[in-house]
Amino acid sequence: RVDRCGVLFTSESIGYRTNYLCRWWTAYIRQWSLMKNLIHIVDLEVNTIIGVYPEERNSSQLLIINVTVSHILDSMIMSDCLDDTIDYYELESSIIDLVKNRKAHLIEVLAEEIASMILSINAVEKVTVRIDKPGALRASRSAAIELVRTQD
Repeated sequence: RVDRCGVLFTSESIGYRTNYLCRWWTAYIRQWSLMKNLIHIVDLEVNTIIGVYPEERNSSQLLIINVTVSHILDSMIMSDCLDDTIDYYELESSIIDLVKNRKAHLIEVLAEEIASMILSINAVEKVTVRIDKPGALRASRSAAIELVRTQD
């Protein structure tokens, strides 16, 4: 049999092409399974008790939190099902609950605890947490900490 481009198809050439396509498809799927996805929570504003000085402990202060979560794509990208991925709403709610209930003295400690919580989520490989504390410094817009943590 000859196709419209003039290529002769025999049972042997069809078998070769089928094996080639199967190997190519397997490699393609393997590549997808190794890909990573980044989820960003941007400028999450949370009021909480934070600080080391007594005047800071009397009333809540604004923190601005940015989080980037790197996780492995696996069945997530193929299923289109919320149960197979990281729920942004749940992630945001967990961060808010932690920050409001913790009442930490240092934003560094708070950032570390947020990172640890996120790293406990299945398939998360790496997390970047940045916390800004507006008004903490007189001549600057804010003081901030940014940390990057990975799975061990």
